[in-house]
Amino acid sequence: IGISIKAEICGVMGLAFLGGSYMAETFRSGIEAIDVIQKESAYSLGFNKLQTIIYIIMPQAIRVSLHGIIANIMFLLKETSVFSAISIMDLMFTAKDLIGIYYNTIEALLMLVVFYLIILLPVSIVTVVPDAIVSEPVANPTFPTIFNIPPSEFKVFPVAVETPSSVNVPPV
Repeated sequence: IGISIKAEICGVMGLAFLGGSYMAETFRSGIEAIDVIQKESAYSLGFNKLQTIIYIIMPQAIRVSLHGIIANIMFLLKETSVFSAISIMDLMFTAKDLIGIYYNTIEALLMLVVFYLIILLPVSIVTVVPDAIVSEPVANPTFPTIFNIPPSEFKVFPVAVETPSSVNVPPV
C-alpha cells in the first residue's frame, strides 16, 4: 500500500486494539450482569434513560466488572513482551539479546523475571485498593469466620429432635 508507520506506533496501536476489545467485553458482561428489575425500578421511580444508566446501571456494572478490568490491566502490562516481535526494545528483547551475546540463559531469564516482578508487583498491590473499596462486607455470613466472629462467641445450642411415635426410642 505504501504506508510507512514506525514500529512504536504499530505496537501501541496493536495493544490499544487488543486492550480495548478485552475492556469492552469486560464492561459488556458487567452491564449484562445487572438484573432487568434494576432498570425497571429506576423507571418506576421517575428516572429517565440517562439517569438510569448513570446512577443505577453503571455503578453496579463497574463494581461487577472491576476484577476483569484489573486483570486486563495486568495482562496488557505482560503483553508488552510481544513488542519484541516487531523489533521494539523491551525486556524480552533485551533478554534475548543477552542470551545471544553471552549464552547465559538462566541468568538472563532470571533477570527478566525479576524485572517483571519489579514492574507488576506494585501495580497488583495498587489495584487491590479499588477492589477493597468497592467490595462490600458480608453482613450475615453463613458460617462464622475468624475475621468477623471471635472464637469465644461460638456457642453450641442443643437441638430437640422429634421422633415418630411408631419408633420406640429408649430414654437416654
